Amino acid sequence: MTHSRRAFLKQGSAAFGGFALTVVAGGALAQGKTTVRFSGFVELEEQLGTTLKVLKAYMAKNPNVEIVPEFSSYRAFTDKLATEAAGGNAPDMFSVNVDLLAEYAARGVLTPLTDWIPDPLDVSEYQAAGSVFSCTYADEMYAMPNDAIATAIFFNPAKFEEVGVAVPDKFYTWEKLHETAVALGKEHGRGFWGIEDGGGNNLACDIFLRAAGAALFTPEHTIGFTGEDMAKWFQYWEDMRKAGGAPPADVQAQAWRQFSLARDCSGPFGDVGTNHRQLYRHWRTDGWAA
Repeated sequence: MTHSRRAFLKQGSAAFGGFALTVVAGGALAQGKTTVRFSGFVELEEQLGTTLKVLKAYMAKNPNVEIVPEFSSYRAFTDKLATEAAGGNAPDMFSVNVDLLAEYAARGVLTPLTDWIPDPLDVSEYQAAGSVFSCTYADEMYAMPNDAIATAIFFNPAKFEEVGVAVPDKFYTWEKLHETAVALGKEHGRGFWGIEDGGGNNLACDIFLRAAGAALFTPEHTIGFTGEDMAKWFQYWEDMRKAGGAPPADVQAQAWRQFSLARDCSGPFGDVGTNHRQLYRHWRTDGWAA
């Protein structure tokens, strides 16, 4: 069997080691040294350093394999991946967010991992946790899951105290989120907003829709919301911007990442993935909490 494309979803030492071995050990080593291009994105130098150490350790145990790392920022990585895939030159392995998995699988860029399950790929633990389904398309498993993240509210208690706004006991309602963000923006004044504009955040949107009995997608892989449902989501953020709780579109458009305003002290909290907690600790030393 020829494996011209290999999928690897979400970087991580344990997942990478298991999958890489099954791909290159199925006869390719007998032909001499195998070179594998491994592409992905990193968010911190520490993350890059750790990943490179894992690759080096794997190559030390498998001297017939040379792994060529091709890491960059998320935006640069996704742009390059799209271009390479369109030209038939996608990397042999790559990490990517699960929302892009179906696209590349449907386009024939990825090779199913089914032939390696359950031996040598034992995915029983992933099946028990349900994460294996996020890596499945058309009843074929195309990637190894590395982690599952949730949307969380990160906030800066020191900034709340500075502007004189109380930290709510619970951020459990969208109404309370609006009220708090607007209060923060008004108390601090010009050039400061309570929260970044989350209108383009699909994860937060899904939570909003689910609270109303809808969802972005259904278990049958169809659209799970109506035009009216989505209009309410966009109106929520339009009201937030008009009230001063979130920045205007031109300011938000310049953000490096969806959490960059919080990073640069222009906002005291934001809705981001739990995997970004370490980023906040790296960027800020003034007591961020989740």
